Amino acid sequence: MAKPEPGHAYFIPRLNVVFGVSSVAFFLTTLWMVWADYSREWKAFQRQFFQLERETTERQIADADKRVNKRELQQVEAELQAATQELAAKEEQIRQLESAVAELNTKWTLADIRERELKAVYDSKKFYYEEGARAPLGKRVSAEEIQALEADFFGDREERLAIEFERSQKQRQIRELRAKVTELNGKKEALTQEAALLRRKLDSIAENFPNIFRNLPVVDFIDPNIEVQQVLVRNVTEDLNFIQVPRIDRCQTCHLGIDNPAYAEAPQPFRTHPNLELYVAPESIHPRDDFGCTSCHEGRGRAITFAGVNHTPRTEEQRHEWEQKYGWKEDHYWDKPMYPSGYAEAGCLRCHKDQVLLPGAQSFNQSRSLYEQAGCWSCHNTTGFENRRKVGPNLQHLASKTTTDFARRWVKDPKSFKTANYMPRFWNLENNLDSEIGARNATEVASIVSYVFSKSKPLTYGPVPGGDAASGKALFAAVGCQGCHIIEETDLENVDWYRRKGPSLVGAGSKVNREFLFNWIKNPKHYWEQTFMPDLRLTDREAADITAFLMSSKNPAFESLPIPQIDDAALDEITLEFLRTSLPLSQAKTRLSEMSRDDKTLYSGQRLILRYACFGCHDIEGFENAQKIGVDLSTEGSKMVTRLDFGYVDIEHTRKAWFEQKLKAPRIFDNGKVKSPPEKLRMGYFGFTDAEVETLVRQLLSQVRDELPREARKTLSANEAYAERARRLIHEYNCRGCHIVDGFGGGIYQTIADTGLRPPNLNTQGARAQADWLFSFLKAPSTVRFWLNVRMPTFHFADEDANKLVQGFMAMEGTDPFETAAEHQADPALVRTGDQLLVRLQCERCHIAAAAGTMEASQLAPSFRLSGERLREEWIVDWLKDPQSITPGTQMPQFWPVDQESGARITPLPDVLGGDPEAQMRAVASYIMRYTR
Repeated sequence: MAKPEPGHAYFIPRLNVVFGVSSVAFFLTTLWMVWADYSREWKAFQRQFFQLERETTERQIADADKRVNKRELQQVEAELQAATQELAAKEEQIRQLESAVAELNTKWTLADIRERELKAVYDSKKFYYEEGARAPLGKRVSAEEIQALEADFFGDREERLAIEFERSQKQRQIRELRAKVTELNGKKEALTQEAALLRRKLDSIAENFPNIFRNLPVVDFIDPNIEVQQVLVRNVTEDLNFIQVPRIDRCQTCHLGIDNPAYAEAPQPFRTHPNLELYVAPESIHPRDDFGCTSCHEGRGRAITFAGVNHTPRTEEQRHEWEQKYGWKEDHYWDKPMYPSGYAEAGCLRCHKDQVLLPGAQSFNQSRSLYEQAGCWSCHNTTGFENRRKVGPNLQHLASKTTTDFARRWVKDPKSFKTANYMPRFWNLENNLDSEIGARNATEVASIVSYVFSKSKPLTYGPVPGGDAASGKALFAAVGCQGCHIIEETDLENVDWYRRKGPSLVGAGSKVNREFLFNWIKNPKHYWEQTFMPDLRLTDREAADITAFLMSSKNPAFESLPIPQIDDAALDEITLEFLRTSLPLSQAKTRLSEMSRDDKTLYSGQRLILRYACFGCHDIEGFENAQKIGVDLSTEGSKMVTRLDFGYVDIEHTRKAWFEQKLKAPRIFDNGKVKSPPEKLRMGYFGFTDAEVETLVRQLLSQVRDELPREARKTLSANEAYAERARRLIHEYNCRGCHIVDGFGGGIYQTIADTGLRPPNLNTQGARAQADWLFSFLKAPSTVRFWLNVRMPTFHFADEDANKLVQGFMAMEGTDPFETAAEHQADPALVRTGDQLLVRLQCERCHIAAAAGTMEASQLAPSFRLSGERLREEWIVDWLKDPQSITPGTQMPQFWPVDQESGARITPLPDVLGGDPEAQMRAVASYIMRYTR
């Protein structure tokens, strides 16, 4: 073995080899590190985007070139060429003028310097002159000296001003000589400006050496255009290892076209965000720079890899695709994965907790409404659903409404009667199948029904007049019942959800008796004071006809189902089970032996109602103070996944998967477990469709811990608070079943083909109607559109609620509820002119006051007779300017349209009021408000 030479600690040749190998390894490692950084996933996306941007810009240039008026451009270019040649002949004159201007510039500079120097001396001397005797000896200035300085100073100023004047004259001559060429160049630039700007943009992103060089490894720290894009989200923090840090979103590092409408058809991740006028765009109410992305979508905003940001696949196929394409895997250490595609509106709730429904957020609205209609909050405390009327009907007069036979069949399996209902089924599910527990289910059902009927207080009904079912069917379709109720269950998913606000009336004849139905239709509040069902002011004849029609709808298959009966052995088992919760076994058995069959039935029924929480949805005597039995769902969307019991069910361990499974098969998590009846899961089966499951999962995911500080959330102004109070009433009474409010609703429109027969669009209602008239109309509706079959119902609003609606409508439009028509002083001459305009424009052909004869309903409009007390004068002017912007699809013509080229309004009557469109519209509005015919 070789030894170190004397004086050396190591054997140098071997050390050289070690150094050589380590240097090579270090060099290769450095190369690998540089390459790994250069080839990062997000950089590849940005390179792809730049290529896409170049292609898009080239297409835009081609489109812009096509839009140029070629004939006009050729004419301008020909004129420009001639003007340029003409200017060339004057080049010597221009050169001489420019030379003179340059010489004058030099003179002006020297004159300006002399003037400034002399001004400094003059100002100093002037100060001491004004001080007079107070000035120090040797500093005093005489009047002759100051006069001489003044003459010199103002003389120099006159010289500078003369030079300036001469220079400006020569510059003006140069401009005049070049004026034609300058003007034509401006015209040419205006014609080709769009394409020119795009060409400059293309130059800046071209794949040339400077752009390639700036993004090369090592030098890309200087000025790269491939770089991480990030947003510091305003007023929002996030918890990272128990420390609150500012929320930073880097999503646009890959989603580069997210706020550019030009990429609406681009592949992901470059596609434009949907609904730019509402989200992401700088001019939207949710600009990206203020809200970021994770505020709505969740996920890990600081990450810049596909897997790292916690994308969530929507389907199993997408999961496999991502695993192969991006190496995606589920991150169990991040509690807030991104919402899957289609669930993003779950993020709305964290900022809009105080709002009922949101214009433009259809998915959010459907989720919130279904959660409400299905009564999820009846068993589960949920923030925002406190102090509400129970979702199910009052059962305190049930015996006057239906029979025990119907009730037993219905309670056993509500879906067997009609599909479109949200009454859950509690029996014959995964953990209590009829085939496994025998007669126990039927006994439980019969006991519950027996208890409810035993507590029912009878109502006395008089005789019901006979009715005609055919007439009733026509009336049902005409007067507005279909705004809340359906009478067919075919293709339910295509039925507007506003029309399912009230219960489905399929098979009503197999459910209720004629006496109840007739009196309910006439006056719903006789049975249930808190019902939202309105009074349609039906005559006895009309009510009898509709009753006959609904009673003719039967469900023979349901009526043939066996009626659940009480089994004595099962009844004893159930009763003993409940007795043992408070008594020792021996005493429980003794107590059981002392009870009659009826005692056991009613006792078991009462305890079963408590177990299954029937009181959560229904008012039942004896359960007025009973507490909800379900877990609080107010923050279920933030619940740790480890706290969800997945049992032995083979599904993904995610909140979304657990929620979906729970809604589809709520008792399945008991499979494989040994439990006594009281220990078993109790949630009922609702029979939700896949679409409804998705809708409810979105709502559950939206219910998260409120981590946003108050300054980051939507804070309602006073006007917005008034509007929200009204919107809650509008929602509760399902006004959108008939009307469009805030741009959405009008469920009944599905059933009325003729647009002229549809209830009115209530857009701008707060600016349209006077407060006093609207209040009176809500309290006691009257006829405004006499040709409509649909009736505005009487809701019997209390003054407080009517005022909330009026104030809310006014707040939505920012109008003064106390303003009246009497406050507007009318010019008699203007009113007379308005009368003449009304005649010449033939307005009263549609705005008639009596039967219309052969006119189409879509051509009819309200009479002017009510305008003075009903409408606001300023609104009439706005309506005349652009009826379509207020009520899309209206037949009202726009008499004073805006000229697309000039932007000025056009008048059909240039001989009236000097052809001033604004004055003409105000004249018409002034007369309509004082209509006398």
